[in-house]
Amino acid sequence: MSFHLLFAQTSFFSYRFFSNAVYLFVSQPLSFCFLYHSFSPERIVPSKYLACPLFFLIIDHFHAVITKCRLSTYQCIQMFQLSVISRGNSMQQVMTFFYYFAYGSNLLGDRIRYKQKGAEYDCNGRLDNYRLEFANHSSRWQGALATVMEENGKEVWGCVWKMPNEYSDSLDEQEKGYHRLMVPVQTSHGLIICRTYQFSDLEADPMRPSPHYKLVILEGAKEHKLPKDYIKKLESIPDNGFKGSVDVDIPLLAKLNVKTEM
Repeated sequence: MSFHLLFAQTSFFSYRFFSNAVYLFVSQPLSFCFLYHSFSPERIVPSKYLACPLFFLIIDHFHAVITKCRLSTYQCIQMFQLSVISRGNSMQQVMTFFYYFAYGSNLLGDRIRYKQKGAEYDCNGRLDNYRLEFANHSSRWQGALATVMEENGKEVWGCVWKMPNEYSDSLDEQEKGYHRLMVPVQTSHGLIICRTYQFSDLEADPMRPSPHYKLVILEGAKEHKLPKDYIKKLESIPDNGFKGSVDVDIPLLAKLNVKTEM
């Protein structure tokens, strides 16, 4: 291929990419921000792809899919990431699940599969510039519930689960009092945009979790081998000393519930 032809192709695709980027910036600013962040060489897209005309062709095709199918922001991000990384998923498969970042009781496999039986563990991840907090009082857990609050320089570790779309509503139901939050999670696979949940009352007073709730979080962290320093941090969280049964029937809590009922 001649230099002139290569330059012409590169310029053409660069122009198309630029126009598509402008379109996203105007019509879907959140998508634009996530895509721009994803282009960082140390994140998801290797720098060699940025100089490749084929890469711009992929972006162009991705934009066409957005406009023709009217996909949501979340679906656009996941489709882009998985198509570029080429982790072996077809476009149809991409549309059948979403990534969920768990940092509380859903760290434990038995807990998340209590209702979402199709949940599949993918990897561990780190949510930057957030801190772990406990707030409100749950009658189910007899203590405060975990949430995340924005704070520069802090981090929250957790698990990334692949959740079939059929469990989307049941996950919302489990997280009553919370709202969905789309967050960039750092993982060994690169940056993954995940759904997580944040307690909706951001002014709620901090409270202590029950021993049962703390145990589930702690054992989930150990089950998935979160960083040792982070596990030690979880161990140091004071509980409220509650003695009694909680309304969660999983094997880990069987002894605690039986012991307190006697």
